[in-house]
Formats: sequence, C-alpha cells, structure tokens
Amino acid sequence: MASSTNNLDHIIVWLDKNVAESDRYPLMKSAFRTTVNPESVSQTSIIGDDLSNNICDERTDQEANSDSNPFGLKLFDDLDKCYKFLLANAGKKRIFFITSGALGQYIVPKLLNKDPQVFQDKNGKLYEHSIYIFCAHMAAHAEWAQDFLDLNCIQMEHDEQIVLFWLTRDIANYFVTKGKEELTKTDIATIKQAYQDLTWGRSLYVKANSVKKGLPIDALLTEIDKLIVEAENKIKESED
Repeated sequence: MASSTNNLDHIIVWLDKNVAESDRYPLMKSAFRTTVNPESVSQTSIIGDDLSNNICDERTDQEANSDSNPFGLKLFDDLDKCYKFLLANAGKKRIFFITSGALGQYIVPKLLNKDPQVFQDKNGKLYEHSIYIFCAHMAAHAEWAQDFLDLNCIQMEHDEQIVLFWLTRDIANYFVTKGKEELTKTDIATIKQAYQDLTWGRSLYVKANSVKKGLPIDALLTEIDKLIVEAENKIKESED
C-alpha cells in the first residue's frame, strides 16, 4: 500500500534551530528518516562524525521542512511557527514531538498547561511517550521538566541513538496498538488497514532493536506475526 504524509494519522515534529538547518547533521537526519520509515529498505547508521559535538546552543533563525520522508518528519527552528503547526494538527494526527532543551523549556510547559489536546487521544487522555527533550545539558533543564514527569509523556536524553530508539519503539507501539484495535472490526477496509499497521509496527520494532538492543524482540515479533496471519486470513476469506 502506498504511503504519503497526507494519508498518515501520525507525524513527527522536530523543533531545533541547529537540526533544522539543511546542511547540518546530515547523517543523523538520514538515520532518523530511514529508521522511522517502516517502508524504507535502507537504514542509515546513526554512528558517525557529524554529531561529534552533540547538540549545541541554537544560533540561527531559519526554518526548514523536509518533505523527502513520506512518514512526516517536519523540522522547525521557529517556536511560534512550530506551535501553530502543532495546534493545527491536534486531534487530527498522533504527534511525536522532539525538541531541544533551549526551546523546549518554553514550548513544552505552554503546550502541556494550555494546549494538552496536542498530545491527547480522543478520550482526552495524554498519550505516553509523546515528547522527547533532546539536549546536551540535561541538568540545566531538569528543573522545569521535573514538573511534568508524572504525566509520563516526556523523555529527556542527550544521546541521539537513545532518542532514535525511543522514537522508533514508540511509533511501533502506536502502530501495533492501532492494528490490534482495527483487527477487532468487521469491515474489510479496516482489516486491511490493520494488516498494514501491524506490518509497519513489526518493521519498526526490528529497526528499533537494530539501533539499540533491549526489546523483547522475539516475543514481540511472535505476537505480531500471529496477528498479521489473522488479518491475512480475514482478508482472504472476504475475497473467496
């Protein structure tokens, strides 16, 4: 099934003045794009020299968006533009939000205090693991982030490999959870969507495990494979 940003119900938004510059951190951005895309055959390794100085303080005022990734990785360096984009997609897409600590200290409290719907499901419950604070100086941002840790929607890390692992794992969780729910329906269009979502979730679990070991990968794949077979059987029965 062909994919496009418009047809997807999730999106990754990344707010960071340095990362948004088109000529900075090409290896890291390639690693994120290829890893979070379950249909990408290739997967760029995140290990390399373009992150040797880690994420540093923001220095520019340039916004850049990448449209080359069909899985909706949107880059921003302007806080207000990013905020408006998040609000425009609230309730429409499941949002996974990466931000630097320097900008995150302003936008995250504002979002969670004033516009939590950006990260809420249809029942008004906050999604777990929606916000990733990616910064080199974690201690400097621990105080304001501490106020929101009990919501279980924020993760903070300075290591890009761990952030990529978390993000890929969490999107995989989203696809599989969604696929399981869709599989309980009776209409064939929803069953076909379940098949796609479960297949994508499986692919992303494998990719997450290749970034960083630690998932119970065999148990996860065994469970998903059973669900995929169930979806295949239902699709086949509808076509007989």
